[in-house]
Amino acid sequence: MTTIRRRHHKHRPHSKLAQRRKKLLMFKIGGIAGFILLVAIGIVFGLRAERINITDINIKGNSALATKALKGFAEEEISGNYALVLPKSSILLYPRKTLQATLLESFKEIKEVNVSYESLQSISINIEERVPHALYCGSQVSTTTDCYFLDEDGLIFTKAPEFSGNVYLRYFGALAGDTTIGNQFMLVEDFRETSFFLASLFELGLNPIIFSILNEDDFEIELLSGGKIMFGKKQNLSDIYENIQSVFGSEEFDEDSLEVLDYADFRFGNKVYFKFKESEE
Repeated sequence: MTTIRRRHHKHRPHSKLAQRRKKLLMFKIGGIAGFILLVAIGIVFGLRAERINITDINIKGNSALATKALKGFAEEEISGNYALVLPKSSILLYPRKTLQATLLESFKEIKEVNVSYESLQSISINIEERVPHALYCGSQVSTTTDCYFLDEDGLIFTKAPEFSGNVYLRYFGALAGDTTIGNQFMLVEDFRETSFFLASLFELGLNPIIFSILNEDDFEIELLSGGKIMFGKKQNLSDIYENIQSVFGSEEFDEDSLEVLDYADFRFGNKVYFKFKESEE
């Protein structure tokens, strides 16, 4: 008959020591986690303290744009929280660069903006507004009064009121894209050169009132006297100016000739074609 003996294992000392060390480690981890949590809660409450939260937004440099609208927009941008708990209105956390970018994007009347610290409870929004330089009035020349302001760089930035007379030079031509406000009438450098060219014509007594892009190849200028000047996009503006100066400054072309001019076509190099209005008599 076989006798089965059960062997009783005694607990080894190092097994109990390992358990104690494990409990001690868990206790330390729990303590550290609790400490971190307390610090995090303290930071959150500290950041929410009224003495370091923005309560005053000062708008400077604006004239056309309403202070109330700008202030309301900024207040909306710094409302709410990061990660549900950290306040955007804290002077230490407020989204300065994002606020600057969204102001530029939302208000095309703004050319430059700088948001800066004033105190623990206030920030300053310094604005440089775009200055009206001319009017953009549509894709084709018409008598429409539905025009928009262009700045010196050719950017269409806001709806313009109705003007009587020729307070601003008017530009016509198709735009790239579907929007009007925020669009460029021309590339910046091209628009500046064109503006300088048109200003130079005033010095010759020609008084341009309309500049239009006829198509992919041709430009047209309408003068206060009713006559028109045509030239090509690919032509050098300095050369065109010299030709215009030579023709309109000649003895054969006097003020009476300008009054009856229908058009002068400069699109064919040194050859200039004229047409004069027929006498009503």
